[in-house]
Amino acid sequence: TATATERVRDDIIDQLRLEHHKVFIASFNRPNLSYAVRPKRSAFSSLLDLMRKYEGEPAIVYCVSRKSTEELAADLRSNGLSAAAYHAGLDDDVRKKTQENFIRDEVPIVVATIAFGMGIDKPDIRLVVHYDLPKTVEGYYQETGRAGRDGLPSECVLFFSLGDKTKQDFFIDQIEDEAQRRTAQVKLDQVIRYGELQTCRRRYLLEYFGETWDIENCGSCDVCDAGSEEFDATVIAQKILSAVVRTGQRFGVNHVVQVLRGANTQRVRELEHDQLSVYGIVDDHSEDEMKRIVGLLETQGLLTKHGYEYPTLAVTEDGQRFLRSRESLTLTRPKRVVEPTSVRDVGNLDYEKELFEKLRTLRSSMAASRNVPPYVIFGDASLQQMAYYLPQDDVGFLGISGVGDAKLEQFGGDFLKIIRDHTDEHELIPKETHRSVQRSPRKQSNSATHDETKRLIEQKLPIQEIATMRGIKERTVLSHIEHLITDKRGLDLAYCLPPRDRFDDIENAFRQSGGSLLTPVRQLLGDDYSFGEIQLVRAALTQRQIELE
Repeated sequence: TATATERVRDDIIDQLRLEHHKVFIASFNRPNLSYAVRPKRSAFSSLLDLMRKYEGEPAIVYCVSRKSTEELAADLRSNGLSAAAYHAGLDDDVRKKTQENFIRDEVPIVVATIAFGMGIDKPDIRLVVHYDLPKTVEGYYQETGRAGRDGLPSECVLFFSLGDKTKQDFFIDQIEDEAQRRTAQVKLDQVIRYGELQTCRRRYLLEYFGETWDIENCGSCDVCDAGSEEFDATVIAQKILSAVVRTGQRFGVNHVVQVLRGANTQRVRELEHDQLSVYGIVDDHSEDEMKRIVGLLETQGLLTKHGYEYPTLAVTEDGQRFLRSRESLTLTRPKRVVEPTSVRDVGNLDYEKELFEKLRTLRSSMAASRNVPPYVIFGDASLQQMAYYLPQDDVGFLGISGVGDAKLEQFGGDFLKIIRDHTDEHELIPKETHRSVQRSPRKQSNSATHDETKRLIEQKLPIQEIATMRGIKERTVLSHIEHLITDKRGLDLAYCLPPRDRFDDIENAFRQSGGSLLTPVRQLLGDDYSFGEIQLVRAALTQRQIELE
């Protein structure tokens, strides 16, 4: 399981009575996932912004109740988004159809209870949203883990409000066994702690599962993305600690904050806390800000919580000392959170977005005609590489991650046509992958187009003339030559190679670059050397290596 804490692992060993066992633990870290917590206030508007940012891409929204899944899905549809609800109360046929539509990219958004997700083998989910508070950190981590299984950047967002705790408390109160009820309350408190964090969320999740995380800034949670800033917390800390003391150290954070902000509630009046000297003395911090500062004071060891079901605040000895000494206090908090850029702009490849969408359309069409999910054709990572490297022939296409001989034979022609058309239309220069010149189809190529290029090479016609005669680009002819060579179909290239001194310069540059890519060699040599002659020399060097084998 992906969510076994140390306690769970020990329990498994104990229950199975294992004696001569070994425990293997992989890292819990999912570096391609980013984590963020947003306020529940105006949650639907914020959710719409997220969905439009990932428009057309798979997303799951988790809700706590069946009714809320149906209502939220309907609200999304009324705003022009394709969304379906999923929960255990629906007919089997409806659930099955919803799941199939989601897997096949026919419905990109599923609004679900936790009944949805188990066994879902969909690698390209870009967004997982928790619209309501999850019950446990284990459940939250498992559900967010359904995002980005293809390794591409994906986002996990929790809409957080302490008001949601009341809903979960209701369910916990229904648990008859006292020990189980207390455990459930502790686990919920751990989720609350995650939502109130002012430090790295990734660190919290990993340390929860017993994994050490020594990196100060993970760079992919809202706290670390925003950076941090120091602020003078002396006065506000004194006010909060004083309020905890004045109210008898027997109330939770909500009541203490209400007293400080001068809330005119029945409970405050009944307790006569509106008569205290600390009543209404804070007007320069919002309620949420106050609660966050309480969390920081806990972290500093000035405040502590007692109790499980209804935790109350108490001032520690260090807190009492701080109040007496009147020392200054500096705390660190996140800067204002900046919305992350679209996932498509976060990845490592600056690929052609327009071409990527064309390839996605083709993939969806092929998937529908074969009655399979789109990712069975190609994953998003493969399409992004295609839109970046712009392969022009079979050899280049084989250099794309996720492309093998079978997929080349099945899909290569259609995908290559779209790539070549887009490349020519926008006058783009293809890039070489690290794999393209090292792999070739296992089947011998007998295609007419390669045979025709071979016939003209044997007539010792210039490369440019061959391209003109055949109505194709010069780079396509060069790709044919490399394909023929890797297929071990002998060619005499001596007549079209650059002069010996230039050939030697290019060969030395390949040796310096330590690879077979064209761009690094061109950068070493400068603009006096064309990509065409560099590619020809590479073909000749490949041919020489093959002959020596």
